[in-house]
Amino acid sequence: MSKTILATAALLAASGLLFQATAQRGGQPDDVRVQAIQAPAHPLPPEADSARVTKFAFLVYGDTRSPGPSRSGEPPPDGREIQGPHTAVVDAMIDTTRALARTDFPVRFVVSSGDAVFYGLNGTMWNVSYVPVVNRLTRDAGLPFFFAPGNHDVTTRRSGRAVARAAREAVSAAAAAAPTAPRVTRTSSSPGSRLAMRYL
Repeated sequence: MSKTILATAALLAASGLLFQATAQRGGQPDDVRVQAIQAPAHPLPPEADSARVTKFAFLVYGDTRSPGPSRSGEPPPDGREIQGPHTAVVDAMIDTTRALARTDFPVRFVVSSGDAVFYGLNGTMWNVSYVPVVNRLTRDAGLPFFFAPGNHDVTTRRSGRAVARAAREAVSAAAAAAPTAPRVTRTSSSPGSRLAMRYL
């Protein structure tokens, strides 16, 4: 039974490793300065001016990044082309903003939950693929835009070897202390994430 558990843990770690190492290839930092998102013509009013406003709408979205490199080794689309699905979402957001403008619930601002581009340390990815799309929200729709960075926006990538070494060490440590079955202690919906196993 414990050999089956250890084999399962090793397979989970290895499958996460293979996915992680493949998904991280292609993101390279560059020296390109990221262009600022354009400010809306009419930013949010001071708090005192909006204190009595009780009805409004806001839009929230995120994870607009492109997928990683293709299996054939072609680099990620971010940095080479405008984000097509993101553009479609922004088109719908602008249409919604216009439709709600004269209702009791006008759209007042937009929030992005991050993971804007595949590799945030690459300024070209922001300037080519993301910023022009968001500028349509701020410039064309006149909406203030708030951004909460995601892991793809701010983290550095470890090399495949470093990831492999860390996983081997984790599996070895788990195997050494594994008198009983593993228990899931944390999960994540992030692409490339793995189940974190703890052995009691």
